[in-house]
Amino acid sequence: VTRNVATAPSDYTEYCVTAPTDPRLGSVSGKQVCGLYDVNPNKFGAIDRASIQAVKSDIDRLKRADPQAALKAADLALRVCASTTDPSCAALGSWAKANVLRELGEYDRSLSYYSDASRLFANARQPVDAASTLIGKVDALMYLSRYDEASSEARRAKRLFLKHHELLQAAKLDANMGNLFHRTD
Repeated sequence: VTRNVATAPSDYTEYCVTAPTDPRLGSVSGKQVCGLYDVNPNKFGAIDRASIQAVKSDIDRLKRADPQAALKAADLALRVCASTTDPSCAALGSWAKANVLRELGEYDRSLSYYSDASRLFANARQPVDAASTLIGKVDALMYLSRYDEASSEARRAKRLFLKHHELLQAAKLDANMGNLFHRTD
């Protein structure tokens, strides 16, 4: 995982404590122990996007090799993100969990996580990420034979990709749509 750059050394305050007087503590008995740091309250729970994006990428790689471990990692990411103030953290965690559930064939369960991720990204004014989550959602809907919903979500995502000149993402979606059309043929 990359270093969390949401905090800098200046975001921490050094403090000291006085050790109890006890012969078992040796040379620190009754003396101050310094070099301890506390994060400033305004930075508590701060996490940068690059760090959580790296975690999501690791989970996405792990999901094929060890899906159960990937599921545990996604759950942990969601718990960590619940303590942050960044909505894109929760969105990335939800997206990672949705991808693992889809890999496990748990398509119904994955849909709520894809929806959560898309909504959170949209609320954070990250429309391309919101649309990107829909690629997996379209795939899950397709496997559930919910072709009309899949087609509707795909059209919505494609409009966003084209609006933001994300041609590679639009092409990935076209590949999913090819699978959808093949299944409905």
